[in-house]
Amino acid sequence: MSSRAHDVLASPQSTGDDRRVARLLSALAEAPDHASAASYLLNEISALAGDAPVALLRYSGPEDALVFVDQTGLGVDDARDLPGTLEEHSHPLFVSATSLVPAIFDARRAGAGGGGASARDGRFGPIHSWTALPLPQPHYRGAPA
Repeated sequence: MSSRAHDVLASPQSTGDDRRVARLLSALAEAPDHASAASYLLNEISALAGDAPVALLRYSGPEDALVFVDQTGLGVDDARDLPGTLEEHSHPLFVSATSLVPAIFDARRAGAGGGGASARDGRFGPIHSWTALPLPQPHYRGAPA
């Protein structure tokens, strides 16, 4: 969830490195548990985005909400300000995650179009500008995505 992630991830230098992608996928597949895989993925995305803060949320069906999993790059106080769940279905992060469509929210530009949206409408705790990279979430280990 970085405001710079979309620029970095779309650049030819970062997407052209097949070995880096292969190492990432191999490390994720071999991770002993979800927490280890999440931590590794967050660190890799943060590094690609120029050490930008990154947070991971997952969809919880029973709660019908996005649940905070882990973060990297945020200060201790900012990390405490992250909500444990995001239940607002109209929030841009929730829409992006459930539709599997990447989204970018730039607080500096929010509301500039006159559509009634404000910078607070897309804010997630201390993170005001972000890029969402939704991933399919299998229901069990080994399930097709």
